[in-house]
Amino acid sequence: MPRSAIPAKLTHHLTRAKLDGGAGGWFLGTMKYKVALFPSEGGWAVSCPGLPGCHSQGETEAEALANIRDAIREYLEVKLQLLSEEGALVREVELSGV
Repeated sequence: MPRSAIPAKLTHHLTRAKLDGGAGGWFLGTMKYKVALFPSEGGWAVSCPGLPGCHSQGETEAEALANIRDAIREYLEVKLQLLSEEGALVREVELSGV
């Protein structure tokens, strides 16, 4: 991918997303991820550097951003499910000023 990536802030909302992570499940509120957009033959390729392997694409920038929102949501749901199956104790930490 070219180094001339255009970084973009992406906010996605998982309102009422209750994931089965054990007693009570997990609720994910609003999270922000940086994504990188690259021009491609079919429009735009997009990835989320903070989530290895999380990629998508779209004919327009808007479509690519909508598609990466879905990809991030699904990535996180599967990741939490796999951690739960492995017996991991999952906790939240809060960062500010990042």
